[in-house]
Amino acid sequence: QPHQHGQHADDHQPDAQVLAALLTLADADARLLELRLLLRQLLRLLAGLQLGAVAAEQRLQDQIAELRKVETNVQALLASMETKRDERMTALIKTYEAMKPKDAAEIFDGMDDKILIDLAKGMKPANLAPIMQLMQPKRAETLTRLLAELAKPPTSIDALQKTPT
Repeated sequence: QPHQHGQHADDHQPDAQVLAALLTLADADARLLELRLLLRQLLRLLAGLQLGAVAAEQRLQDQIAELRKVETNVQALLASMETKRDERMTALIKTYEAMKPKDAAEIFDGMDDKILIDLAKGMKPANLAPIMQLMQPKRAETLTRLLAELAKPPTSIDALQKTPT
């Protein structure tokens, strides 16, 4: 009778292919676990990035709202400044209209063109005419040309937008 122990000894030894398959399976399980951990890390990172993007978008929306408030305030301030400027110009026009034409003409002769045209265009023609009569001829001619240029229609949309009122 053969040795029972020897005969069964081969039955208890794992086959080399089975051992290799088990090792490969263990490696695959370990790699799968690593991939799962990496995927979890990536998902956490993505969630953090998403929260950061949402927060950044909210900050941008807040900044846009703040800039709109500033823009509204600046526009109101500019409108107020323009109103005050118009009020001061109206007061100056009334002052020059109330002056003796000879005195106003002497001042107009030495005045900057921009200021002169702003004053003259706001004056009543009946008040401006006697002043222009007493101005130096070249200066009265310049004022006439400046007033005539205001009366010309603009040649383009850009010119229309730049036209002083």
